[in-house]
Amino acid sequence: MEPGEIIGLGVLAVAVVIAVWSALLSLRVRKDGSMLEGMVQLAFLPEKRRTYLLILAIEGNLLLDAAIVWALGLVGVLPGWLVTPAVGLCLGGGAIAVGALTWLGLRPRHLTNAERVTMQARAPQILESLAFAAYAAHDTDDPVG
Repeated sequence: MEPGEIIGLGVLAVAVVIAVWSALLSLRVRKDGSMLEGMVQLAFLPEKRRTYLLILAIEGNLLLDAAIVWALGLVGVLPGWLVTPAVGLCLGGGAIAVGALTWLGLRPRHLTNAERVTMQARAPQILESLAFAAYAAHDTDDPVG
């Protein structure tokens, strides 16, 4: 078996494991009703939101890096022996980032009293800002989006 095939099988294994694990986690939290709680925590807890956005940025960068490396290999800028492992690393890392996003978003945790107060205080403000964002932009003649 060639190195490229081994890397491809490794990336496939990582992607399948992450996909099955994410599906099982989704089913579990759907059954016990904690999916909404996890999403609320993600939306209203600043530290969880920062981590989510950081992982999302890493995932996006890895996808873009895979595309760039693959394209540079196709046009001959990068040697083939480097392209396959680099693309495999980017894709494998991206699959792991997807799993991390799933874990972070679908894993509600027990909140401290201070976090509960923070969520209760911030929820109306955030919901109002989301609900009326289009109206606020219209009133100031700024384009929405």
